[in-house]
Amino acid sequence: MKSELTRQQAKLRKHQPDTNKLAAKARLEREVKAKRDSLKAVGKYDDSQRTGYSGVMQSLAKLGSNNISLSEIRIDNTTLDLKGLARSPSSVPNWVSQFKNEISLVGRTFDDVKIGRNEDNIVTFELKTRGDKEK
Repeated sequence: MKSELTRQQAKLRKHQPDTNKLAAKARLEREVKAKRDSLKAVGKYDDSQRTGYSGVMQSLAKLGSNNISLSEIRIDNTTLDLKGLARSPSSVPNWVSQFKNEISLVGRTFDDVKIGRNEDNIVTFELKTRGDKEK
């Protein structure tokens, strides 16, 4: 019995893995790593990025009023810049205060707010989620 054990242990020590199997194992490990890296990259995007900006656009349309007219919308992953005309200066903050009721707009804050008048004495506004430092 002891000699059988010794013989099997010697046989086990001499056993070398098949090079084809080792190569296949390495290839499969690389493929798994690549797929995990891809999943990790996809996981970095939140739901709003996966569905595009339609939610933000729908919310802005829903909040449309006779007091606000948007002439420019700039939107990306971190930015929502709005530019337009208003019936009165107070119309702008009143409109922005309604953002809290829209899931796609809630939590949006503007770093740069400009309200003025153009040459026709019409109220203009610019709302930027970033200051001019990034321009």
